[in-house]
Amino acid sequence: SSDLNATLPFWPEADTSHSQFMTLEERRILSPTLLNVVRMSFSRTDDTGAITQSVPLLQFFPGAGRIDGVISVTGLSSLGPGGFAPFVLVENRFTEGDDVLWTKGAHSLRFGMTVSRLQANTNHPFREGGTFTFQSLTQFLAGTAFTFAGVQLTSTYANRDWRDVELTPYVQDDWKVTPKLTVNLGLRWEFMTDPHEEHNEYSTITNFATATGFTSVSNVMRVNPTWANIDPRVGFAYDPFADHKTSIRAGLGMFRDPINPSLYNSGATSSPPWV
Repeated sequence: SSDLNATLPFWPEADTSHSQFMTLEERRILSPTLLNVVRMSFSRTDDTGAITQSVPLLQFFPGAGRIDGVISVTGLSSLGPGGFAPFVLVENRFTEGDDVLWTKGAHSLRFGMTVSRLQANTNHPFREGGTFTFQSLTQFLAGTAFTFAGVQLTSTYANRDWRDVELTPYVQDDWKVTPKLTVNLGLRWEFMTDPHEEHNEYSTITNFATATGFTSVSNVMRVNPTWANIDPRVGFAYDPFADHKTSIRAGLGMFRDPINPSLYNSGATSSPPWV
């Protein structure tokens, strides 16, 4: 298909994706009131994109093996491929968990924990072909560029391989307070370690007011914000006439949108060692 990020459809893009999923689970009845569930799973997603055509006149770094560059003229369509491809995005996730279901009197208790280990391997040589920007057609015809933005020839490593571990312990109780009223109470901790780059290839500007350049850092976040991810939930089901024909239900819970590599990887695609 054409590069959907390009203004003109002259740079075909070959995109492929492949996903694998596997889950194993064992349910064991330990007693009439106690059930244990053990599970393990593995998932792998693989997405790649490549520009498959080149125009020699747009090779601003001849012989470097990079995609074509871009010519941008104010008021006209850009010439050259879009800015997203090429890319390689491979994510492996290993998950283990255990759940216990225990019935005791008027209480139906469920508690357990899930451990998930993430390997997100990315290669995104952002803007590797370079971009000439002209403020008018006259400047373009005169060969007078306003700016040129390109990745330095010394920048040859665009891989970022992210790692983190996620822990999610929880407890929940469905309490039958009366024959007409059931209350649901639960608490979950959604914690993840501060992501790090496996090969120590992550740099950032640590202080925008005083920094004179990039600094190599060990983790994505300066302070891990997930320590306080303690999320309650509460609900009830009420049978006001005790005839099982009318039910009044309500519930409230807190849920998180985890910080994932698609959010922070973009900040690493134009920082050292890809400059």
